[in-house]
Amino acid sequence: HLISALAIDCAVVLVPGNMGDAGAAARHYEPWLPCTLLAPSLGPVSSCHDRACEIFYALKGGVIDYGEAHSAAHGHARFGAKRVALLPRWNQN
Repeated sequence: HLISALAIDCAVVLVPGNMGDAGAAARHYEPWLPCTLLAPSLGPVSSCHDRACEIFYALKGGVIDYGEAHSAAHGHARFGAKRVALLPRWNQN
């Protein structure tokens, strides 16, 4: 099997669609893939902008910052939940 023959040190991030659950897919495929599968929890009906922010902070860690201008324009809080990093060693390198 080609996938099992690869020696990969990586993480694959599964991003669910709106109202979706990528966690179920991660649990299904992880035993057959030579890498870590991550399925960050996102707001089920978040905008694309909000989901991008949620994904970033799920991977990097910290308090979700949706941005001052975006939050004011869309009438929601600028800051969201504090996330523990799924990829704590992730950096610019």
